[in-house]
Amino acid sequence: FLELCLRQLLVVRVVVPLRVRLLQNLLQQPLAFYNDQKRGELISRMSSDVSSATICLNTMTGPLLQEPLKLLGPVIVLVAIKWWFAPLLILFMGVIIVSVRRTSQKVHRRAKVRQRTIARVTEAMVQMFSGIRVVKAFGLERAKVVQYTQRNEEFARDAMATETTKAWTRTKMELYTNLIMVFAIVVAMLVVGGGGRFSPGALLAFLMFMAQTYRPAKVLTRSYTDLMDHLAGAGRVFEFMDLPPGMPDKPGAIPLTDVVGTVRYEDVSFAYNGNGNVLDHVNLEVPAGQVVALVGPSGAGKSTLVNLVPRFYDPISGRITIDGTDIREFTRESLLRQIAIVTQDPFLFNTSVSENIAYGKAGASQEEIEAAARAANIHDFILTLPRGYDTLVGERGANISGGQCQRITIARALLRDPKILILDEATSSLDTESEHAVQQALQNLMKGRTTLVIAHRLSTVQHADKICVMQDGRICEVGNHEQLMASETLYRRLYQLQFARD
Repeated sequence: FLELCLRQLLVVRVVVPLRVRLLQNLLQQPLAFYNDQKRGELISRMSSDVSSATICLNTMTGPLLQEPLKLLGPVIVLVAIKWWFAPLLILFMGVIIVSVRRTSQKVHRRAKVRQRTIARVTEAMVQMFSGIRVVKAFGLERAKVVQYTQRNEEFARDAMATETTKAWTRTKMELYTNLIMVFAIVVAMLVVGGGGRFSPGALLAFLMFMAQTYRPAKVLTRSYTDLMDHLAGAGRVFEFMDLPPGMPDKPGAIPLTDVVGTVRYEDVSFAYNGNGNVLDHVNLEVPAGQVVALVGPSGAGKSTLVNLVPRFYDPISGRITIDGTDIREFTRESLLRQIAIVTQDPFLFNTSVSENIAYGKAGASQEEIEAAARAANIHDFILTLPRGYDTLVGERGANISGGQCQRITIARALLRDPKILILDEATSSLDTESEHAVQQALQNLMKGRTTLVIAHRLSTVQHADKICVMQDGRICEVGNHEQLMASETLYRRLYQLQFARD
């Protein structure tokens, strides 16, 4: 009873911190890391691979610890009965160890392939449920079942290959163990038959203790192959555990306090994964409290430019400053406290309305949450919900409309009370009525804040203090709406094209 409880306590005390540390390390990775990773792969490492680490711990604290101790007593007695049993034992054990190591390496390689296949199965499932609307809209149910079946058949082949290798290893080990038993008995009988000094009592003891070595040796070899199998999964956990933090604070980083809000880009260039520059020597000043709009064709670098401010990425050259200080001089936590972001795809967690708003400020009171909701023009709507602020919004806010989701994210940003605000296409996916309600909420949010606005609908940025037109990673035009419309500019052409379509 104590053994089982203590073993489980040990496993829990190791595995729970392991899961937490793995998550912490994953969350410390930059956005570029997640751009290259599949969600199914991450889920697989957090679930099935951590489970493999649990099995490894159980094996190491169970059979691999107990069985050698069970072998030790009989072996000592056997060597005491006849000293010449020692070199025989060493010889046979050497053969077994070499064979087990070679075969177990094959098990380990097969198991690593199987774990990767499990991740592909998980990825297929995640993709299917994430895109369930597309699956339903295009009648892809049968195609997705076929794809999922193929992934599972791949897993079945890899799993079978792993188990076959394990079975062959166990069979060989059992054969070797039996041969040792037979050889020892034959030698003992020859000694007795040849008139050697081996009394019937000593022979009986010899055979009895030989029998006691059989089961521990068999369990030990089986446990070792199981360990090598599940170490493949545990190793995948530590691949991510060993990743260095993506953007750690530099030594001596200082907290960002007493923010005025002037943001300046100084000769900033950036490229993804070392490819061609997305931003090419950009210089821009966003004065405190002003609204600066970024417009231009798709792929011009607008989103990349604003994503550098909260340090989702760092520029490859140049620098970005807030109130004259390079943002890399500040602790990232204090930097993010001064920034709020509202995107075109509002994300809500599958929890209550109140909790979704409260993500903007740790420890916010209900009064603060409701005040933010009123400023975002969403309070009255929330009161009409079945449970008011305690109503669950559903997966990604599925239970409410897009405009309502957007206003809840605006309430979240208002609760944060940032000095710097980033609006990334915040109204581009809304209908006219929803856009009007969201625009009113955004006006409340933008008051007195340094604001960077990305907009494809140029009518929404006519009143910006400054409009920057981007093309091919550069700022090619700067001015207000009237200035840019007064001459033949790219902004004017884009505006006229939009107006013609409207």
